[in-house]
Amino acid sequence: MEKAVIMKRASSLILLILLSVSCEELTEYSPYDTNVREEYINSMECDKVCNSCVHSEDTLKFAVISDVHDDYDNMTDALESISKQENLQFIICNGDITNFGLAKEFEWYADEVKKSSIPLITLIGNHDYRSNGLQIFEKLFGPVNTSFVTGNYKFILFSNVILENNNMSPKYEWLIDEISDSSKHHIVVTHVPPFSGEMEGIDNLAFRQIVNPENTILCLHGHVSYFDDSYYNGIHTVITNKIFNREYSIISLVGDKSFVKRVNF
Repeated sequence: MEKAVIMKRASSLILLILLSVSCEELTEYSPYDTNVREEYINSMECDKVCNSCVHSEDTLKFAVISDVHDDYDNMTDALESISKQENLQFIICNGDITNFGLAKEFEWYADEVKKSSIPLITLIGNHDYRSNGLQIFEKLFGPVNTSFVTGNYKFILFSNVILENNNMSPKYEWLIDEISDSSKHHIVVTHVPPFSGEMEGIDNLAFRQIVNPENTILCLHGHVSYFDDSYYNGIHTVITNKIFNREYSIISLVGDKSFVKRVNF
């Protein structure tokens, strides 16, 4: 009898604890929660870049970070290190800003972006499509495909995630339209490198036909969690290491030439 009383009291205590947790706390980490503020951060950050003073139309220097996931302490350290670099005009994060596509992860990342003294433009990654990540990303950052111009350079941030995007084909029509401007040097940024397994077959072929040495001087990628500086499809191609390895890239553009420097922090 005494044992039954103890068990009943224990059950009541557990129920009381559960009831004491607010609904807000329970939904903060829900994979279904899309309750974030609409801010269109990328649009604001791109405006900062476009309105900033360009030293020369044909020279440019910027930083790239990648695969932040939920490693926001290292991201804070990276942004502090980047802020001390000279003549950087902006930062690009080329995807995977969350692990699970949770609203709280997106908000944590967005808070770090707002602390940056240098404009930071963000591309969506495959992890960011998880749960309801697509809807959350669009609310916080705007369209997953975006572009901006500074000097004689046009940056095209293109979402090429397929598997986590319900196996939907990337919007190549948008990419074709954006890359048709022959008056600028094009830099194409995708999260997934075109030579990754996810891009085998028709998608690899489509990308290589659209993005080629005739219209693009540089491609930037992440996703594979290592650094690489090489040429693919005749184009200078840079993969930036994940932030967990405490490394970012600095890219310098001079005319149609690009140069990369690895920085450990």
